[in-house]
Amino acid sequence: MELVNMKMEDNEEYAETALMGPEDVPTYPYCLKITLQDEQLQKLGLEEMPEVGSEVKILAIAKVTDLSETEVQDEGTEKRMGLQITDMAVEGMPNLDSIAEKLYGGGE
Repeated sequence: MELVNMKMEDNEEYAETALMGPEDVPTYPYCLKITLQDEQLQKLGLEEMPEVGSEVKILAIAKVTDLSETEVQDEGTEKRMGLQITDMAVEGMPNLDSIAEKLYGGGE
């Protein structure tokens, strides 16, 4: 499966409809943001937090929870799909112990 960049293409139009200045317009849609809290981080075994701005790889399985399709006059059809993530993994998190071991040896 190929990854697709989900960056918003027409930020100026979004800023006008959202009553925001260009500097406040998000790069990616808010609906694509996932927030993991303490309980989820613990379940995933993520003890060390990555730096803000770093990238991690996620793998997830989601169940389709709802679908809708609406016909809008002069604009065409708008579709929406709700997804509930049921299983996931996160890769690319730094393992500080292994980094320290590579840098400084096994401590023996």
